[in-house]
Amino acid sequence: MPDRRAWGVVAADAVGAIVLAAGRASRMGAPKILLPWRGRALVLHVLDALAAAGVAPVIVVVAPHTPPLPRPFPARAGHRVPFELLCNPAAAEGMGTSLAAGAAALAGRVDAVVVCLGDQPAIDPATIRALVAALRPPAVAAVPIYQGGVRGHPVLFAASCLPELAALRGDRGGRDVLERHPWARVPVDAPAPGDVDTPEDYARLLAAPQVATGPGTAASAPRPERGAGAPGAADGGEGR
Repeated sequence: MPDRRAWGVVAADAVGAIVLAAGRASRMGAPKILLPWRGRALVLHVLDALAAAGVAPVIVVVAPHTPPLPRPFPARAGHRVPFELLCNPAAAEGMGTSLAAGAAALAGRVDAVVVCLGDQPAIDPATIRALVAALRPPAVAAVPIYQGGVRGHPVLFAASCLPELAALRGDRGGRDVLERHPWARVPVDAPAPGDVDTPEDYARLLAAPQVATGPGTAASAPRPERGAGAPGAADGGEGR
């Protein structure tokens, strides 16, 4: 059987994830990743989406001040929610250190890595699958382009980017890596999922109507679009 990586095709079962959950939450005033939404913690919705998309292993990067996450998390819709918890002692120096820690933890284990925000619970598994389908040479990353041309998360990086991601320091994020390489645009016919940085963001999330999407579904299936993007795309960062 040919090595799919030699053909530039990412094997669906060789995609890992980094969930950035080490932000200070200074504007929120509370540990936002554990805030409840539709009966579950925000970060658990992110893990649900990754599980539904078949992504593993999953590294959740937290800070020393992050409250303990309940283990194990309950599963939803029959999906297991396995993850590896990684404490970043340098989290206060900036989100680049958390991305670097997660990248180092996945080196040699995956063909590609999805970078997600722990406070962005409405990401769609279909978007993740579309990013994986779009990753073809010469692109070494794939970025969702939401309605209005908004670049957002999650962002997919090929394993070849892991050394650069692992070398990030301070508040530098995945944007720096994207600026140096071609990346694929993945149009998504939906608004960009919001993250929760402030009490106002959380209030909007709680008030938003529930749409008929969930693990394994999408309001409108993303369509991969070939070609390289311009610099300045979505960062691989976490909200503060």
